[in-house]
Amino acid sequence: MVYDRSLALFSPDGRLIQVEYAQKSCEQGSSVIYNINTNIIRVCMESRNQNLLLIEDKNKRLACLDPDLNFYASYSGISSDSDHIIRLGRIIIRNYKLQCGEDILLDQLAEMLSDSIQKNTISRGNRPFGAKIVLFGFQEGVARIYVLEPDGNYIEYERGAIGQKSDDVLEAIEKKDNGVYVCLEVMKEVVQNDSNRIIMAEIGQHGVRWLDVEEI
Repeated sequence: MVYDRSLALFSPDGRLIQVEYAQKSCEQGSSVIYNINTNIIRVCMESRNQNLLLIEDKNKRLACLDPDLNFYASYSGISSDSDHIIRLGRIIIRNYKLQCGEDILLDQLAEMLSDSIQKNTISRGNRPFGAKIVLFGFQEGVARIYVLEPDGNYIEYERGAIGQKSDDVLEAIEKKDNGVYVCLEVMKEVVQNDSNRIIMAEIGQHGVRWLDVEEI
């Protein structure tokens, strides 16, 4: 069907099939689970590195958008797409500072970045990004988390998950109290208690702290 390959055409039941394919691409990625407790953001990322010769760059899994603003981003889906979105986020932060003379707020960044993502769902010659992005940061001293969808929507969360089997993971999170390490508890269920497959970080108002395997 033509609408199955085109961004500009809706299917007979009102769906944009290519955008749905992009969503499915995100659902194939490794899990990222996050929560806010005591104004600290905790992020657990699943490591799928099976190559013992490969050095995994954890700073790519949790990328710093701006060290002064203490904004970070993680993703699930196609890594090259996420790299492009993260670079775009850094450009938006710099341009806003130059044009407005003040720092951008996290919700403003989420909105502007989502607008750019949405353009790829309606522009000829492009395709939707096959990556779901999570923004972490602080706004007026309060921890905030935003999830950017491939269709250009963005939603704020206190805790949640993206990646493979995210629906099952979200259900598990909802059944638990929002404890300090709820994201770690659920991630251990995902990786069957293999701590070597977990990358975890805590984001506070003064930076990020990586947890080693012994702490996990």
